[in-house]
Amino acid sequence: MSMQTEGPDSAKFRTMGASWFASRAYHDRVDRSHLNWQGASTLQSRMSAYANSTEHHAEWLRAILDMNPILLAKNDLDLTGEEVKDLARGALSTMGQAAATTKPARGPEPRPTTAPAAKKTKVADSPEEKKLRTMGASWFVSRAYHDHVDASHLNWQNAKTLQPRMSSYASSTERHAECLRMVLDMNPKRLAHNSLGLSPEQIKDMARRTLAKMA
Repeated sequence: MSMQTEGPDSAKFRTMGASWFASRAYHDRVDRSHLNWQGASTLQSRMSAYANSTEHHAEWLRAILDMNPILLAKNDLDLTGEEVKDLARGALSTMGQAAATTKPARGPEPRPTTAPAAKKTKVADSPEEKKLRTMGASWFVSRAYHDHVDASHLNWQNAKTLQPRMSSYASSTERHAECLRMVLDMNPKRLAHNSLGLSPEQIKDMARRTLAKMA
């Protein structure tokens, strides 16, 4: 995208990173419990660039929708490329910006953008999905496995942000079984992006064993 490489404020976008920017914008405009952006190793410089570039936020969110999901998936926020795009759509919808405005030549484009918008509303209305987004599905399974199956399992401690995850975990115990079942239905590719040293197969196996203990 030329927007990333040209213009006086392009450096701010590069400083933040597309995935971090979408995560923070979604937190500000859609769901305050979404805290994946806190998983970045450098927050101060990103927050400064974010605060000093508000006039470009809609433009950058639209640009993210055109980016390659594979590139967006290269982040340390436990987000897949498609999740990043969903966050951008959600934030953009609150700004009165149509997700398809960057592609006016495509007549049928408004129809496809309607479905993702509805999907985001559904996510926001689902308590289990909301909690999983805050904690990170992989982290949640690792911690639940530690609590219910094997206390020597400590991979969950490798997460960069523990306090908000632990708070969300402790306040949602009545939903843990449902969250574990949701993890078992997830695409393994979504579970592969974690900083805990766990493969999707290991995560799903831990979810199954934890559910069995809770039965």
